[in-house]
Amino acid sequence: MIDKSRLRKAFNRSAATYDQYARIQAVVGGELIARIKGIALTPEKVIDVGSGTGAVTLQIAALFPRAVIFGCDIALAMAKRAEEKSREAGARNLHFSVADGGSLPFRDRQFDLAVSSLTYQWVDDLPGALREVSRILKPRGHFACTLLGKETMFELKSSYRNAQREAGNGHPPHFHEFAEAGSILPMLEQRGFTNIHITKSIKKEYHPDIKSIFSTLKAIGAQNVSRGAPKGLGRKELFRWLTICYEENFKTSAGLPLTYEIYYVTAEKG
Repeated sequence: MIDKSRLRKAFNRSAATYDQYARIQAVVGGELIARIKGIALTPEKVIDVGSGTGAVTLQIAALFPRAVIFGCDIALAMAKRAEEKSREAGARNLHFSVADGGSLPFRDRQFDLAVSSLTYQWVDDLPGALREVSRILKPRGHFACTLLGKETMFELKSSYRNAQREAGNGHPPHFHEFAEAGSILPMLEQRGFTNIHITKSIKKEYHPDIKSIFSTLKAIGAQNVSRGAPKGLGRKELFRWLTICYEENFKTSAGLPLTYEIYYVTAEKG
């Protein structure tokens, strides 16, 4: 279960540093926009769920300058940063608000296009969140999103489990789990989506050391916010073993890899 209070705090703290460190997220957002360009669309009203600092939202506004674009995020500081960027860019068709992706404060059948990039891994009830998107979309409306897959950060998870064993910590780690490949299609179909296309991409970041990995994740708000998750590594001995396990099992000539498994989804509301 996601601790929403911890989630808000993590993303509020990272609003000022997010754009500088969110390299993978920027690439994935650009690739999502490229997929949207491949759909014949002239939307009047668009929603970006989990808009963060507005990187994807601004690209949508440029792509559909005649549309009214709404962005919403669970973190107030993120929404404020997005507003600042939209003013700096001179975008007049953008509106940002604070909202939970699992419970959207919009009327039924209101939007022609719903977009979301790397947001839905932060909701407890993914089927419910997809139901919300279906609810606010007009008939024949389009949905385009990206999600993190189960293999995301497998190096870090594996190394942490091994480090706990080596350090003599008997408590099993609590990790936030990401989407299973086979679950996405039926969830969308059950929420009334058709013409569904799902593709996968594996992306890797390389870091000089374990501290760089943690500082980058902290800077983009990507922390373990599951209820019962440890609030830090706790002991120096555990961190020492984490470093050893990560380097022994995964280090390459390019550095320490951190994998992101990305699913790209486009669908149409039936």
